[in-house]
Amino acid sequence: MHRGVVAAQIQVFLCVSVGSIRGTDFEKVLANERELKNNQKKLQDVVQKMTEKEKENAQKVHIESRASTVARLRQWIHPPEFALEFENALATREEGTAEWLFSDPTFVAWKSRNATGGPRWSKDMVLWIHGNPGSGKTILAASTVQELRHDLDENICYFFFRANDPDYEKSEDAYRSILAQTLQFHHNDPCLLDKFAFMLEEQSCGQSKVSAREALDMIKLCATDGYIQCILLDGVDECTDWHKLVNASSGLPAALFASATKLLLYGRPHLGAQPLLSQCTAVEVGDSTSKDIDILIRRRLECFVDEGLLPRDVNVTELCCRLHTGADSMILWAHLMLEYLSSYALTTSKRIDIIRSVTLPEGLDKMYDRIVETLLNKASVEQQLSVWFLMWLSFSSRPLSAAELRVTTMLIDVEEPARAADFTNFELTVISTCASLVEKSQMLDSVQQKIVPCYRLIHLSAHEYFRTRFSKKAQQFMLTPFDAHHKLASCCLQYLCYLGPMKCLENVDGQSLEAASFDERFPFCAYASLYWTHHLLEAEEMIKDEQKTSFAGTTSPSSDRLLNDLLPTITQFLARSELLSAYIQSRYTFRDSSGEQCVMREWAERVLQRYASSKQSVEAAQILQDLYDFAAYLDLLDREWGTKLSLSPSLIWHEVTAFTPCRFFPHNETRLYPLISPNGRHPNLSSKPFSQISEVNKEQNLLSILTIWPSRYTH
Repeated sequence: MHRGVVAAQIQVFLCVSVGSIRGTDFEKVLANERELKNNQKKLQDVVQKMTEKEKENAQKVHIESRASTVARLRQWIHPPEFALEFENALATREEGTAEWLFSDPTFVAWKSRNATGGPRWSKDMVLWIHGNPGSGKTILAASTVQELRHDLDENICYFFFRANDPDYEKSEDAYRSILAQTLQFHHNDPCLLDKFAFMLEEQSCGQSKVSAREALDMIKLCATDGYIQCILLDGVDECTDWHKLVNASSGLPAALFASATKLLLYGRPHLGAQPLLSQCTAVEVGDSTSKDIDILIRRRLECFVDEGLLPRDVNVTELCCRLHTGADSMILWAHLMLEYLSSYALTTSKRIDIIRSVTLPEGLDKMYDRIVETLLNKASVEQQLSVWFLMWLSFSSRPLSAAELRVTTMLIDVEEPARAADFTNFELTVISTCASLVEKSQMLDSVQQKIVPCYRLIHLSAHEYFRTRFSKKAQQFMLTPFDAHHKLASCCLQYLCYLGPMKCLENVDGQSLEAASFDERFPFCAYASLYWTHHLLEAEEMIKDEQKTSFAGTTSPSSDRLLNDLLPTITQFLARSELLSAYIQSRYTFRDSSGEQCVMREWAERVLQRYASSKQSVEAAQILQDLYDFAAYLDLLDREWGTKLSLSPSLIWHEVTAFTPCRFFPHNETRLYPLISPNGRHPNLSSKPFSQISEVNKEQNLLSILTIWPSRYTH
């Protein structure tokens, strides 16, 4: 292009110099020159756009690579849905409350410290905030997270422990959550991503998710390098291994000791004797919540007046003082009492009488007794439902989703399950029948891998009220813990017998039904299959510890009644091979490595020994022996077919029982048609097959097995 321009210019010069140039030729040359310059500009624009596009593509590849790395690391860290508890706590906060802590001199001094770690770390950088049950610690903790996060440059990590919830009750759950929050906060930091990726690829033990020790090492690395400014843990007493969590030599404090990371812990006072907590700075909640309680009570009473629940000429200040006295620094008590008073079953004068009857501080148990007394006065149908819901929410082995809880109501009447669960508004039914003891919440459905609605007891103290303390009022209302576990085990078995699957569940292509699809069709099957034996063992443990288990003076039902109620269902369960096959498919669908047979075998063995010593019913002993034998068969399946059943649980309906027979399944007439010579394998073949695959035809009457035998010299 440049060469053409120069040549044209030379031609012009020559023409001018000899005086032979014509006007038209000159114009033509100038036009060519302009065109060439225009083409040159276009070429430059194209080159510039290509350069910009190349940079854009390179940046896009970098962003995608970084996003892929973050996703891979997040999958390895595998945190629980930690934000749910934080958001739930924050949602219950009354405006203007939970702010007293931020002006407390001890908190202000702790927040302003900038130590660099060392011998004084536990004294300077750890703050222990403790209070009695119901004092509002969780709401206070959520408010503290919000307060500390006003500094957008600081990574404030948190975790809220929750008792009786497998995803929120272990120290490693907290470690995973801390790492996930740190990864999210610094997801654009290539240095941190490189450190995490190195730990995954070079330092991990090869598990699909990070181990507790690896997680703690990574937290130490992040804290030392300044990636974490503060860690807040609420409900430390609800952590099953809290003593390991706060151990100064091997727990979280050991990982933070050499860093400038602050540690903020919330929990009940009885942990204060632990070495770390006894040395660090502490704040007692105590009477500090007095102003918060006043705000809560006054606002609600004024709303009662506006809604006509209290007369307009009532002395609100007097009623506030009464309720404040009863609360005795417990926000939960005030909340429960106000919910109790909001019932439309109470008259205006009755509300005033109840408030004025409070003259001394009342504990939470007194408040729970008052609510239970209300439930006892309800109609029998409502009372039956409230007992049912509270039983499941108090004694289930893991939290139930709203869908699972609804299915359980079908078991109230197994003869007409559809009518038993035909509620116009299930949410309203649960909340209203259980008064203020139950609240709606959210949970992660581990099968569906999504957030789903659920219901839970209002507080850990409510769990303890029904499970351990069991007051006289509760005895009149709720089943004993022994009876509750017995009932739940029976319900799970009844579900498997009457409402669970009774045929092979496969896709149209013959593959086993995926866990999510299985769960959509049978929402309660996962729980019933995996936990009915756990409830059996819980009841048996109570018999073992004390033959006449006592709860506040009451005597537990005998083990004989437990068996008499349960044995008919066990008999029906073991008598139908399709139920057993469906049960086995369910177990392997919802859990790869299942140990329920160990629990089943242990329970049957214990009860068999007791029956043998008492020389009771031979028929009952035979049923227990059958259950023990079935558990032994499940062990055999795990050893011989465990891997294949985990990959394809529906195999239990096909070749498994043909090659591993059992007296609980009908005998299959199986004939073998080998393709190799009847004289056996060639002597030069290996004694072990290289690979083996199998497939069942659509009619499910022919199983083809292809085995590859390599040369014996390959070994």
